Amino acid sequence: MSSTQTGATTSQKPILANSNKNWKPWKLQLWFTIPVLLIDVGIIAAIIALERVSAARNGLVSVPSISATSLTSFSIKSAWSYGLLWTTLPSFLMSLYLLAWDTTVSATADRQPFVELRRPSEEATNVRRTIMLDYRGYPKFYNWGVAFRHHHWLIGCAMLLSLICSIALVPLTAHLLVSASTQTSSILRVHPSSQFNDSAVTAQTDLQPAISIATALRVYGAPPLPWMTTEYGFGTFSNDTAGNGNMTVDVSAYSAYLDCQIMDSSQYSMNLSDGSVTIDINDRGCNVPTFPMPVASSTHLYLHTWNTQECTISARYSRFGLISGEYSKSAVDNLANLTVLSCIPEYWNTSGSLTVQTQRGVSPRFISFDARNASMIRPFSYKVFEDTLPDYQAFDPTNTIVGDAFGRLVYDYSTLQNNLAPLDQTSIKNSAEDVFTAIYASLAATTFLQPTAAVSASTASFSKAETRLFVVTPVAYTMVGILALVLICHSFLIWHAERSRSILSGEEPVGLLGAAALLDGGDVLKCAEDFRRKHPEVVEMRNS
Repeated sequence: MSSTQTGATTSQKPILANSNKNWKPWKLQLWFTIPVLLIDVGIIAAIIALERVSAARNGLVSVPSISATSLTSFSIKSAWSYGLLWTTLPSFLMSLYLLAWDTTVSATADRQPFVELRRPSEEATNVRRTIMLDYRGYPKFYNWGVAFRHHHWLIGCAMLLSLICSIALVPLTAHLLVSASTQTSSILRVHPSSQFNDSAVTAQTDLQPAISIATALRVYGAPPLPWMTTEYGFGTFSNDTAGNGNMTVDVSAYSAYLDCQIMDSSQYSMNLSDGSVTIDINDRGCNVPTFPMPVASSTHLYLHTWNTQECTISARYSRFGLISGEYSKSAVDNLANLTVLSCIPEYWNTSGSLTVQTQRGVSPRFISFDARNASMIRPFSYKVFEDTLPDYQAFDPTNTIVGDAFGRLVYDYSTLQNNLAPLDQTSIKNSAEDVFTAIYASLAATTFLQPTAAVSASTASFSKAETRLFVVTPVAYTMVGILALVLICHSFLIWHAERSRSILSGEEPVGLLGAAALLDGGDVLKCAEDFRRKHPEVVEMRNS
């Protein structure tokens, strides 16, 4: 055999330490790689399954939310709380798998020179691919290029995949599972705890609390009471199992509005007599009876609320209005900046979805109301409400303003909206409509809706912010792609191990003695002796 070609010869008889003629090295490799292959399949299946469950269930599982202050109290028992089980553990398991995969690749690469030596003499290959080949002597980041140069394509691909896995797969595994805040939903049973009583308001009902609540809401910007807004009073419900979150339930909401018109001089008449202004109004088919309003030079502002119940059904039952102005001796009837409002009260029952924020030990806080169906109603006690409201007076010790509580509230709210011209007709109209709605919403929430225990239970949707564990989809499928390539390459390695036989009849030689025993009886030593004789300078350099 020449020094450039090495193949099998009939006289060569390798002697290996611990040889066992009944056991083939490729079988040992096959039995080792099949479990690793099955683990690869299991990892791919597990990643895909976890990703699908995560997408379908809005996360895999709820996990604790870690604050910066809690980091000082770390303990082994709190490993789950600190995320170690879904960050460190997957990376650790992937590292173990890659150790097995690298072992398979290394075993295949170490075995390849022995496969090349088994070739028949007519197919003998270069010594660089046989007795001079040792892939263990090359760094991992370019040994795959050496394999490609030697036309060991399968081994080169396996080495390249091993490099990619060691660089990318473990870091990707650390970010496969992440915790994030999300909204989780569930269905709860709730029990309505109030019912609308349209006859709850009587002549003895105190409307001052409702007026005070409306003042706080409109003038001072206070938050609404539980179960109401500035527009609606809602039916209440209860659930003892609800924690911190948002609850959405179908409720009935009650509200009232004023359909106001600013009357022009053709729709009313005024007469000043004996220090009082007498006004007659005709509004949309309803003739309002004459009523007097005292006017004196000692008072600057006038705010007078009025009402009548003498309208016909076709004229929509009643009128509720307001007259505002300021004293001016030069003005007609001594009133300037005059606004005459005549309004039609409307009462509504609206069904929709109410969403409130719940917290244990704290009253629910309004979030939103999605109105669906609304129907106009006429509460049994609407006459009492409209008749009584103008009777509540506002006292001004300076005598600057003369007016009732409703008129004064309208003026204060109009001042807030239009500080430069609070008696502007449009500002007074809009303020009157908003104030009336707020007063009725307060009255509905505190008086019309009364506690009851006779209403059947209903269902509610409960959602809460929760920290859950998610599978990062791009990371998951990147890992699946890499592992799928490893699986394909691994399958070919098993096929290669079974198809290609080596010169080894027992175990792989161990150490220098094993290698010497392998070379004993062959012509490689003769090649080495010829090399020493032809290149003595190399031998001298080695001895020195």
